[in-house]
Amino acid sequence: MNFYRFQFVFVLSIIFTTTTIAQQRNYENPWILGVGVNLINDSAQSVGDLFDFKSNYHFQTPISLSLEKRFRNDFGLEGRFNFNRQLEGKQVNSTTLDQDVSVIALDGHLKYYISNLWLNPRRAIYEGYLAAGPGMTFFDSEDVISFNLGAGINWFLSEQTRFNMQAVFKKGISGNPVNSYIQFNFGFIFRLSSSRLCSCI
Repeated sequence: MNFYRFQFVFVLSIIFTTTTIAQQRNYENPWILGVGVNLINDSAQSVGDLFDFKSNYHFQTPISLSLEKRFRNDFGLEGRFNFNRQLEGKQVNSTTLDQDVSVIALDGHLKYYISNLWLNPRRAIYEGYLAAGPGMTFFDSEDVISFNLGAGINWFLSEQTRFNMQAVFKKGISGNPVNSYIQFNFGFIFRLSSSRLCSCI
């Protein structure tokens, strides 16, 4: 009788431990959905002109959507879609636009959550990260392939919700013409439960 009781308790312990580890794993490495807006600076002006918002920044129907999968606690893989319009009369590559231009950007980033080096991610009010990866931007009928480098920060709002701010420099490496620009993102991100999307990583 004691032997069977021991087996029963042992099996329950394994189930409990496995469930706890799985829950912890999904908490630390969730799927993350992002919704927000974006801001483009494509002026090719000097650093001093970064704050000339009237002439150098574009913000017209600025939709931003992203999906990220965290893995190994400190890393994430993100796909991001951005839509915006460069506006007539503003600066693009040191020239003044004579018509509006639609901008669609598709980016894939590997993220490293560098703030985990000095913060406890379960208690921190923010998490900072570095991002790098390829991108493709469509300017009306022209397309540019880029290599992206950026950084961002997520501010804690609730257990599932964060406020995200990100800046990415997109260095054009091919296209006609080759074009480099800076894109800023602002929005909300939502940590999804494993029951909504697969926990394959």
